[in-house]
Amino acid sequence: MVTCPSFLAELKAQMDLALQQERVAGDLGDTSAAEVASGRLADLRELLERNSEPLAEPA
Repeated sequence: MVTCPSFLAELKAQMDLALQQERVAGDLGDTSAAEVASGRLADLRELLERNSEPLAEPA
């Protein structure tokens, strides 16, 4: 788990940016750009979820 506040802040800022890009692209009717932003947002959400999982103990 990464607990560095600057990492988490940057991750959340990137999520906000991707969400904004998705909305703007949707408003403009640019489905391709909206899909790209949506995929990026999904990737960032997955990264945030993985960050909240505890690390596995070494074998």
